[in-house]
Amino acid sequence: MSTFSTRLAGVTAGIGTGAVTATTLALIQDQSPPEQLGVATSAAAMLRDLGPTAGVNGIAALSAALATTSHQGRVMVVLTPAVVAPRRRTTG
Repeated sequence: MSTFSTRLAGVTAGIGTGAVTATTLALIQDQSPPEQLGVATSAAAMLRDLGPTAGVNGIAALSAALATTSHQGRVMVVLTPAVVAPRRRTTG
């Protein structure tokens, strides 16, 4: 994947996330009663932070379960080549 396409994907994801986050927060604040505005805003922020955390942990748990069942009970650790044997960078 080229550097341009990686940056384009990041910009696209950032714009999409920003648009959805701002719109959702405005909708929540619009629909909540004035005395509960702080509670609604903070609950939205907490759930927005917990979502990715739960998603990453869920994928990790699923991966660990699949790794142990597909390799006769042995946990297989997969490392990228850069972690196993880092390359020396040369200049020039």
